[in-house]
Amino acid sequence: MNNKSKQEKPGMHAVLAELVDFKRLGLAALLADADCQQRLQTKVELKSRPFAKALLADGLSVIAEIKRASPSKGKMATIDCPAKLAKSYQEAGASAISVLTCEKGFLGSNADLIAVRNSCELPILRKDFICDPIQLAETQRMGAHAVLLMVSVVGERLSEFLSCAENLGLEALVEVKDEYELNIAKQSCAPIIGINSRDLNDFSVDDDRFSLIDFFKDSEDEKSDKTIWVAESGFSSPKQAKAAIKHGFNAALVGEALVKTNSPKKWMMDFAPKKITKICGMRSVSVVNDLVGLGINKQIDFCGIIWEPSSKRYLPPERSKELIEAIRNAGIEPVVVIQSMQLDDLKYWINTYNLTTVQLHHPDIHHYRKLLAQDIRCIVACSLETQESENISKSLLNSLFEKDWILLDSKNPGSGNTFNYDLYKPLAAVNTMIAGGLTAENVSQALLLPGVNGVDVVSGVEQAPGDISIDKVLSFVKSVGETQLN
Repeated sequence: MNNKSKQEKPGMHAVLAELVDFKRLGLAALLADADCQQRLQTKVELKSRPFAKALLADGLSVIAEIKRASPSKGKMATIDCPAKLAKSYQEAGASAISVLTCEKGFLGSNADLIAVRNSCELPILRKDFICDPIQLAETQRMGAHAVLLMVSVVGERLSEFLSCAENLGLEALVEVKDEYELNIAKQSCAPIIGINSRDLNDFSVDDDRFSLIDFFKDSEDEKSDKTIWVAESGFSSPKQAKAAIKHGFNAALVGEALVKTNSPKKWMMDFAPKKITKICGMRSVSVVNDLVGLGINKQIDFCGIIWEPSSKRYLPPERSKELIEAIRNAGIEPVVVIQSMQLDDLKYWINTYNLTTVQLHHPDIHHYRKLLAQDIRCIVACSLETQESENISKSLLNSLFEKDWILLDSKNPGSGNTFNYDLYKPLAAVNTMIAGGLTAENVSQALLLPGVNGVDVVSGVEQAPGDISIDKVLSFVKSVGETQLN
């Protein structure tokens, strides 16, 4: 990418110029809009649902796009209810939602974004051809949390647009396609940079464009390590996802492939299968604080608190409030683990602590799952060692909701005993987590089992029962991360 011509100021492609001209037709009305003008003059703090933070999860985050059509391919999908599609993206594991609001060529609308904003809890990116700061005020009014800024459109005014977006409480995804545009983004200190692999002359996709990230990372700019990188366009296979991760991208923006699939969840799990990590047996707020201090919390999805009195790691429910709050503040989902607790007691504590995830080792698992609210995620524990994975009843599987998990464990959970993985039988269309004697040294074996999307560790990160070792947690999550790259 050191060709001199790549660093010269390019002209705007004909198709892009036509789209920008179309957007300019609506500027007069926006410029005359008193509310938009007032918004431009009022500085606000960054909104809730931070976009950048959402893209920093372990592995490759997915920005899932609501996209009806494109100028090159015409109509892609009939989307009668963008809000419903956005919710399915959220349930499938997307980190953020992108909504195309351009009418011309894409059949989008501002109404689509507003509907999506009100239907899901993820940060919303407005994707359009922004050519004037007044459109940023409009973007804020619609309720978006972030906005796409194309260097091919705003050019050397990028710093002005970034400053305006920041004043409006909006984050910005800055899109580039060559070294010239990347240099503008670099000089403007853009915190989130997207590299578009699509050639706007003929709309072909060239994954080699993603090597632009190497040009930036090889430079001497000290800010390069803090940049969040997004790969855009043409994603369809797990091979592309792995290549993006190895290049150093944090996220991929995916549109066409997702709107065309019948199962966004299955597509995302196949495309960028993020392996879930659960650390169980948590008893100490100080341990959680240590995880945060070292940044390890970003690589942990669940922390389990054991509410079973017979366990050496037992923490009474009435003494769990501070720990649950610390886990939540660390950006980790707290999970309470129950075995003998009565259902009414469990419901009481769920309401008391506003819990959203429980792990069931109870003998009457099917009954408990049926009577707990649908919005409660259940991790249902079964013994792998006795081949129960092969005999899990259809009625139990049918009682599970899309966000639920099956946890396959050894006969004695928390004992540190491993088992014969030859007993494992993949469970179709079910989130599957493996536990039982896992350590930093053997966790890759569990993660590479077909259909496994998560691991649960207790004794493998302890110095003694109930005494978690930060060093062992660090080694464990590092092994999980390395396995995902292989």
